[in-house]
Amino acid sequence: MMKKAVKEIGSIWTVKNYKLKTINMSEVGDRVGAICSYHKEDGLSLYGEGTYIGDLYPSAGPFEGMGIRNPCIRLDDGDYVWGYQCWWGELEEVKRKYGEKAWNDADIVTTPSIPPLEEGHDEMA
Repeated sequence: MMKKAVKEIGSIWTVKNYKLKTINMSEVGDRVGAICSYHKEDGLSLYGEGTYIGDLYPSAGPFEGMGIRNPCIRLDDGDYVWGYQCWWGELEEVKRKYGEKAWNDADIVTTPSIPPLEEGHDEMA
Protein backbone atom coordinates (compact mmCIF):
# COMPACT_ATOMS: atom_id res chain seq x y z
CA MET A 1 0.00 0.00 0.00
CA MET A 2 1.35 3.38 -0.99
CA LYS A 3 1.71 5.98 1.66
CA LYS A 4 1.58 9.56 0.56
CA ALA A 5 3.60 12.17 2.31
CA VAL A 6 2.94 15.73 1.35
CA LYS A 7 4.88 18.60 2.81
CA GLU A 8 4.57 22.28 1.95
CA ILE A 9 7.78 24.18 1.44
CA GLY A 10 6.94 27.81 0.67
CA SER A 11 4.67 27.54 -2.34
CA ILE A 12 6.22 24.27 -3.57
CA TRP A 13 4.61 20.91 -2.78
CA THR A 14 6.70 17.76 -2.66
CA VAL A 15 5.07 14.35 -2.90
CA LYS A 16 6.88 11.13 -2.00
CA ASN A 17 5.77 7.57 -2.74
CA TYR A 18 2.72 8.70 -4.66
CA LYS A 19 2.11 8.41 -8.40
CA LEU A 20 0.80 11.63 -9.93
CA LYS A 21 -0.87 12.09 -13.29
CA THR A 22 1.02 14.68 -15.29
CA ILE A 23 -0.97 17.83 -15.92
CA ASN A 24 -0.24 20.31 -18.67
CA MET A 25 0.03 23.60 -16.81
CA SER A 26 -1.53 26.64 -18.41
CA GLU A 27 0.64 29.45 -19.66
CA VAL A 28 -0.11 33.16 -19.46
CA GLY A 29 -2.48 34.01 -22.29
CA ASP A 30 -4.10 30.55 -22.51
CA ARG A 31 -7.87 30.35 -22.87
CA VAL A 32 -9.36 28.66 -19.80
CA GLY A 33 -12.70 27.69 -18.31
CA ALA A 34 -13.54 28.48 -14.67
CA ILE A 35 -15.92 26.01 -13.01
CA CYS A 36 -17.87 26.87 -9.87
CA SER A 37 -19.30 23.39 -9.27
CA TYR A 38 -20.45 20.17 -10.89
CA HIS A 39 -23.16 17.74 -9.76
CA LYS A 40 -24.38 14.82 -11.89
CA GLU A 41 -28.00 15.73 -11.17
CA ASP A 42 -27.70 19.51 -11.57
CA GLY A 43 -24.93 19.78 -14.17
CA LEU A 44 -22.27 22.46 -14.37
CA SER A 45 -22.15 25.89 -12.82
CA LEU A 46 -19.53 28.13 -14.41
CA TYR A 47 -17.90 31.43 -13.69
CA GLY A 48 -17.22 31.50 -17.41
CA GLU A 49 -14.49 31.45 -20.00
CA GLY A 50 -11.50 33.73 -19.92
CA THR A 51 -7.75 34.13 -20.11
CA TYR A 52 -5.18 32.95 -17.58
CA ILE A 53 -3.18 36.12 -16.83
CA GLY A 54 -0.64 34.62 -14.43
CA ASP A 55 -0.01 33.97 -10.76
CA LEU A 56 -0.66 37.37 -9.21
CA TYR A 57 -1.38 38.96 -5.85
CA PRO A 58 -5.12 39.28 -5.06
CA SER A 59 -6.22 42.72 -3.83
CA ALA A 60 -8.74 41.15 -1.39
CA GLY A 61 -9.79 37.74 -0.10
CA PRO A 62 -7.98 35.11 1.97
CA PHE A 63 -4.53 35.82 0.49
CA GLU A 64 -4.71 39.63 0.79
CA GLY A 65 -1.60 41.03 2.44
CA MET A 66 0.08 37.63 2.76
CA GLY A 67 2.45 37.94 -0.19
CA ILE A 68 1.02 34.77 -1.77
CA ARG A 69 0.47 34.63 -5.51
CA ASN A 70 -2.54 32.79 -6.89
CA PRO A 71 -3.63 31.90 -10.43
CA CYS A 72 -5.72 34.77 -11.85
CA ILE A 73 -8.25 34.49 -14.67
CA ARG A 74 -9.72 37.51 -16.45
CA LEU A 75 -13.16 36.38 -17.59
CA ASP A 76 -14.51 37.45 -20.97
CA ASP A 77 -16.94 39.82 -19.23
CA GLY A 78 -13.98 41.67 -17.63
CA ASP A 79 -14.40 40.23 -14.12
CA TYR A 80 -11.63 38.34 -12.31
CA VAL A 81 -11.77 34.91 -10.68
CA TRP A 82 -8.91 33.31 -8.75
CA GLY A 83 -7.59 29.78 -8.46
CA TYR A 84 -8.74 29.59 -4.84
CA GLN A 85 -12.32 30.32 -5.96
CA CYS A 86 -12.77 27.67 -8.66
CA TRP A 87 -11.69 24.60 -10.57
CA TRP A 88 -10.16 25.72 -13.83
CA GLY A 89 -8.21 24.44 -16.77
CA GLU A 90 -7.41 24.77 -20.45
CA LEU A 91 -10.70 25.56 -22.18
CA GLU A 92 -10.79 22.74 -24.73
CA GLU A 93 -9.77 20.19 -22.07
CA VAL A 94 -12.54 21.12 -19.64
CA LYS A 95 -15.10 21.25 -22.46
CA ARG A 96 -13.98 17.78 -23.57
CA LYS A 97 -14.21 16.47 -19.98
CA TYR A 98 -17.79 17.64 -19.38
CA GLY A 99 -19.03 17.61 -22.97
CA GLU A 100 -19.94 20.47 -25.27
CA LYS A 101 -23.68 20.19 -24.48
CA ALA A 102 -23.14 20.30 -20.70
CA TRP A 103 -20.80 23.27 -21.15
CA ASN A 104 -23.27 25.18 -23.33
CA ASP A 105 -26.20 24.39 -20.97
CA ALA A 106 -24.29 25.36 -17.82
CA ASP A 107 -25.56 27.94 -15.37
CA ILE A 108 -23.37 31.05 -15.21
CA VAL A 109 -22.55 32.16 -11.67
CA THR A 110 -21.37 35.63 -10.78
CA THR A 111 -18.75 36.14 -8.13
CA PRO A 112 -17.47 39.36 -6.62
CA SER A 113 -14.68 40.39 -8.96
CA ILE A 114 -11.38 40.79 -7.08
CA PRO A 115 -8.82 42.50 -9.31
CA PRO A 116 -5.11 41.81 -8.91
CA LEU A 117 -2.84 44.36 -7.29
CA GLU A 118 -1.22 46.70 -9.79
CA GLU A 119 1.27 45.00 -12.06
CA GLY A 120 4.79 45.24 -10.73
CA HIS A 121 3.59 45.83 -7.15
CA ASP A 122 5.69 43.74 -4.81
CA GLU A 123 3.61 43.07 -1.73
CA MET A 124 6.57 41.54 0.07
CA ALA A 125 8.76 44.66 -0.11
